[in-house]
Amino acid sequence: MNRQFAERYYNIATDYYNDKDYKRAVSYYDLALKQDRNLKVIHLNYGLALIEVRDYEKAEQQLLRSYGVDARNTLCLSALGYLNFRAEKYDTAATWYRRSIAINEYNPQTYYNLGIVEQRVGDYEASQKAFDKVTELQPANNMPKELRRFSALNELYLGNEEKSMVLYEEYFSESSSNEKVFQDAYDFYTGKDLYEKVPEVFKLFEKSLSNTPLASYLLAELYYLKLNNPVLGQQNLKVAIQRGFRDQERLENLVRQLKGSQRSAAQKLLDRPKQGQ
Repeated sequence: MNRQFAERYYNIATDYYNDKDYKRAVSYYDLALKQDRNLKVIHLNYGLALIEVRDYEKAEQQLLRSYGVDARNTLCLSALGYLNFRAEKYDTAATWYRRSIAINEYNPQTYYNLGIVEQRVGDYEASQKAFDKVTELQPANNMPKELRRFSALNELYLGNEEKSMVLYEEYFSESSSNEKVFQDAYDFYTGKDLYEKVPEVFKLFEKSLSNTPLASYLLAELYYLKLNNPVLGQQNLKVAIQRGFRDQERLENLVRQLKGSQRSAAQKLLDRPKQGQ
């Protein structure tokens, strides 16, 4: 056992972690532990690095060791929340985030993380309460970029459509990436079988349609598969491809669901970019 070498490896690992080179970070954290199993400071950062390389079982072991050293360390509690979020264990993630909030109720990031987790499990009211705390605690000029979009989605599911659209418009004005908004709206309205509503809502965001190829693809999918309008389906599919939609898996899956002349025409659209390469 050599404490000096352990600390040196720990510092190297932390430098790699800060540079987002998580594989090397994990290697050096492991070397540090081999030099000194009692290096208590290592467990939290080692656990976080293991999350990033998706070794969730070992990450949990390290984070629980950190928790055993100091059960009131909110960084550790939030890390356990993040671990379970990444592992899609959302209820467990929410439990750890709430434990962190019980110790420190003034950290907006923890409320933000909790709000995302609550949204994933479909508790939109609890999610919005968490997001409201973020707004209360966080300076207006330093809000998380996605907060308005997440809040808009909550309002949509809570039946506050008008408020949701206002929030989406505000999100559009601040964000250069709008694809997720169209996917949000598509999933919500198709999930309720309100297929005719999707084009109406997309039209509200017409200014963003031209630089969002996913929106055109979603309309193509809608017109082909739900609204029985292959003419508009083909038009929107053509626009989506022209605007740079390149999710080959989704495109091929759509074509497989079509039949006869519709399928042939759609396949020709998919083949054109390949012919130009």
